[in-house]
Amino acid sequence: MKERGKFTINSGAHYGLAFRSASFLNNGISAPTITAQRYLAGEFVPNYAISKHVSVGVYYLYSHGLDSYAIPNTNYINIYSSINNIKLTKEFFLNISPQFYYLNLNGTDGFYFTSTVSVAMKTFPISLSYRLNKIIKTNIAGSPNYIGSASIVYSFNNNYVRHK
Repeated sequence: MKERGKFTINSGAHYGLAFRSASFLNNGISAPTITAQRYLAGEFVPNYAISKHVSVGVYYLYSHGLDSYAIPNTNYINIYSSINNIKLTKEFFLNISPQFYYLNLNGTDGFYFTSTVSVAMKTFPISLSYRLNKIIKTNIAGSPNYIGSASIVYSFNNNYVRHK
């Protein structure tokens, strides 16, 4: 949308689908199924690059459920930072992206912290990543207090040069 030096603003809109497990009656017997909920969403994303390796920004998303059984109004506000290419050794580097976010699902809301930490090599397409999500305060039912997950990530379309 706008780019001026270290400051950028992006915006977008999209049609989204969210899938959830449900059950339906088939000849009087309850059977499992997966239903799709349709959403129309818009987003606004200002970002500021503090340096070549550090940036901060805000991500705002609003979505409106198009089905009677979908969440009518969702507001998501994320304050994020990205710290990239922290040198660990000559070949290995670290990326960290701490974030605080607010989620409001039609009046039920919560505050959360999330972060991703990745370790990668400059000359190899596979990296290791760990993501965590922690509740600060919420009244959204079913929110687990802490979620963590580890990943092995393959980066496509990067050019790597083998050193002899």
